Amino acid sequence: MAKEIQQASIVNASRKAILASIRSSLKRSAPLQGSVAGGLEARLQHCPGHPRPVLGAALEEHFITRWRAAGGSCSRLGDSKGVPAAVARYLQRHELGAELVRGGGEILDQLHWPPRLTVRNGIPRDENSVAVTEAWAAVAETGSVVMCSSPTMPATLNFLPACNLVLVSAARILRYQEDVWTLLRRDPSAPPRGLHLITGPSRTADVEQTLQIGAHGPGRIHVFMVP
Repeated sequence: MAKEIQQASIVNASRKAILASIRSSLKRSAPLQGSVAGGLEARLQHCPGHPRPVLGAALEEHFITRWRAAGGSCSRLGDSKGVPAAVARYLQRHELGAELVRGGGEILDQLHWPPRLTVRNGIPRDENSVAVTEAWAAVAETGSVVMCSSPTMPATLNFLPACNLVLVSAARILRYQEDVWTLLRRDPSAPPRGLHLITGPSRTADVEQTLQIGAHGPGRIHVFMVP
């Protein structure tokens, strides 16, 4: 915990230094005040809308359809308590061993893992081929999971392991990409140092236009959908 607090302090100090440098370049010595600050805040709260696709009420179904179209896989679970057993079955079915590294989150922090699995918190190492992470939200429009970094959810969990198992709460599926920023502004916690929208496994066709899966990140991403 002390290490996490120290890391958060370093991040906050870096953010303050960056903002101070920006103010200096704009020849300002302090944050905006008065009507200028109020005008910017009003614009953030009432941003003009842009043309968006028409989506039905079944956001969960639309997300799953788009997610699978991008090469991801998905399982629905009745409740979050079933996650550890579902993860164990997935690992066994795909012969991925019994070791994994996990991040933190409202759901992940409450789970009890079976003794047959070796579960470690923190930054992935070379031997960790499977990660379990918790999405901050998901986007129905694009079939994307939204991952926010934090001291307990390092961004490396999303990119280093070959397989990423992602928990998504159906209650946190947003309609459009713009809704991510609206919800983020309403979050009482500090903005994350990194925010990543991930749509299916990593892929590239840069080399001879031949599709390669897992070139710059996980080649396998499975979503466990919980209520």
